Amino acid sequence: MIGISRFLIASAVGAMMAVPVQAEMTDVGTPRHETLVVQTFDGRSPNPSEMNPLNRYAVWRGARELGWGYLWEMDTGTGTPYPELADGFPEVLDDDHTHFRIKIRPGVFWSDGEEFTVDDIIFTMATSFKYRDQLTNVSTATSLLKEGSWKRIDDYTMEVETVETSFDFINRIGVMNWGSGFNIVPQHIFEPLGDAVTTFQNIDPVFLGPYTMHSYDPNGFWQLWERREDWERSSYGFMGEPSAKYILYKDFGPEETRTLAFVQNQYDLDTFMSPDSISAAKARSEHVETFAPTFPYHDMNDACSWGVRFHQQKAPYDMPEVRWALALSLDLEQVGINALSGQFIATGIPAADTPITREVYFNPCVKGGHKLGH
Repeated sequence: MIGISRFLIASAVGAMMAVPVQAEMTDVGTPRHETLVVQTFDGRSPNPSEMNPLNRYAVWRGARELGWGYLWEMDTGTGTPYPELADGFPEVLDDDHTHFRIKIRPGVFWSDGEEFTVDDIIFTMATSFKYRDQLTNVSTATSLLKEGSWKRIDDYTMEVETVETSFDFINRIGVMNWGSGFNIVPQHIFEPLGDAVTTFQNIDPVFLGPYTMHSYDPNGFWQLWERREDWERSSYGFMGEPSAKYILYKDFGPEETRTLAFVQNQYDLDTFMSPDSISAAKARSEHVETFAPTFPYHDMNDACSWGVRFHQQKAPYDMPEVRWALALSLDLEQVGINALSGQFIATGIPAADTPITREVYFNPCVKGGHKLGH
């Protein structure tokens, strides 16, 4: 199980799966029995043509899970990282943990047939710094790395330095939780653009993952992916062949509409439904499966926190006194019961209480060394 980031193997929080219908076509022209249909996490995309990962892009349409590749992935169920593009973990070259040697696996290719090398990594680092004031998704590189410190050793080996001690280097430059702040781009595509890299939308992208984009809806309702013929040369092709030939991300509308579409097998995977909708779907179809077969139906170790949020830039919520008054007047137990039918873990700080975060955040907050218990 590799966690929320590669949902084909591990279901996301609250995910439900239905049984696909065999003998029919999808509305985008693919055989239904060869197509995994997924309700998009964020509904309709407002920027479906933006697929340049150096800018804020349409990440929830499959690019994160299927397209881009990362040096190190993470099993989000345990918090354990593992190499994906990298050939093992980085070698620490100094006592301060600021100097690292990275090796990548040979034999990984972009979807257009160009080999992936450390030149792509170094180009991405250099471009992130050069255009940091214009690009909108390069914060990890520019805040973590020492500018100009990258050094090419050979096609598969490089060294780089960080600004300060980085015991979490593999998470910062790889994957932390659901995604990464360092998205590697193909040098052979981006370098010829020059300054235009800052406005490049990348509507016909090449990818490192085992899928490539087949087509998408310019109105933002769906995006279709197709498994690469050379999937074994992709970023995580070493893990085995993905079973679905096509993967369709589609927005099926409001939750009440989605629930009906789901029990009719119009789609297979939903990454979030309310407890009431889950109960209604299970009551209408014996084929609906959830993270757990009994209440609570979803994974209680959600990496995201739930609660009441205030718009702190809008009056009167910009006043700490008002926010405190509202917080103290709320019955948070009833909030949780009404919002999630009681299927939540209470927490006193704005961080999810999970087996991973408990030792890092929660236990140190308790005075007298007494550890919190579930």
